[in-house]
Amino acid sequence: MRWLIKSLVSLILIVILFIIVIYAFLQTQWGAQKTSEWLTQYSDYDIRFSGIEHDLTQPEQIVVYDLSINPKQDKTAVLAQSAQLRFNWQFFTMPSHLQKITLENGKIILANKIAPLPVSADILQFKNMQLDSMPTSSTTFTFSANKITGGITPWKPTSTDPIGAGHFQFSIADGMIGKNSFNNFIVAGEYQPNRILIEKLATQFLNGSLSLSGQYQDNQWQLNDVYLTGLRWQSTKTLEELQQSLSQSPAMTIKQLNIVDFTAEGKQWAISGFAGQFFSNCVE
Repeated sequence: MRWLIKSLVSLILIVILFIIVIYAFLQTQWGAQKTSEWLTQYSDYDIRFSGIEHDLTQPEQIVVYDLSINPKQDKTAVLAQSAQLRFNWQFFTMPSHLQKITLENGKIILANKIAPLPVSADILQFKNMQLDSMPTSSTTFTFSANKITGGITPWKPTSTDPIGAGHFQFSIADGMIGKNSFNNFIVAGEYQPNRILIEKLATQFLNGSLSLSGQYQDNQWQLNDVYLTGLRWQSTKTLEELQQSLSQSPAMTIKQLNIVDFTAEGKQWAISGFAGQFFSNCVE
């Protein structure tokens, strides 16, 4: 009996020692390299990171440094100087679900098709991130944003949708939509696969300011209040060409349109200092 007790105690000590060795190994640079190689080998992603940090005073959280995630069959990329992963009790029944993921000081590059991600979280948070979209064979539209702070809750991506469904709130210092720059951008709302609700959107754009609220559903924008102040816009198109371009865009319904000091110029047409308030259900 005494021999059995000693054997059990020895086995427990060996297991504890093994856990300590693995714990220390993972937090070394070499251990991080081998772990990232193992994750890359047995997943659809090329995953790299330089180090892992865990503090016993915060046992529910680990920090991954210099994280890089690239789908092997796609040009999409996620880069972050640090990624904080916070776990809760659900991790034991759903290892792919985390309480919170925080990406800080990094960059996200979006391609045409985004591979499904095998992870989800109650909260996906960005701190000082950058976002770039790449032109594709079907569109030349580009979008970039700098110093993004905010998040999505919950974040549950699917095989067809990288966002899933949830409430979002973001602030962006500056960026580009096509060839037009914007800054001081804030937006809050709710995303569903077939519906986008904009509770608030405001930005400085085209040397003026823009704010609105509304929703997008069934390939149509329904805007409640739109305020355009001091915008300056130039186009190379005639009015007929501009009208044709607008007809190819999603339909838009505006309940209230407020314009102050709007100036625009195109080919053989111009508007200067236009102002007005409109209440209508016109579809543009």
